[in-house]
Amino acid sequence: MTVKNHPEMDTVLEAIKTANEKYKLDTTLLYKKIYELEKSSRYEQSLLYALNQISMEDPNWTFLAANLFLNDLYEKAAKHRGY
Repeated sequence: MTVKNHPEMDTVLEAIKTANEKYKLDTTLLYKKIYELEKSSRYEQSLLYALNQISMEDPNWTFLAANLFLNDLYEKAAKHRGY
């Protein structure tokens, strides 16, 4: 699943896919919600969804949320540095 010409979205989808495989998270509903959103709010909603899924029974959502947040920080740093 990729969205053409949206490298940020590809990064988000890759983080979700990796978390799905590594931590055995059911990300089906997250994928569905992402594709229903406006392109500009997909990242923010993905992060909020992952944060809301964190629980004592399913703490591995923490890793997806952290990865999404870290990617956002890297992107902002790159913009500020002119990369």
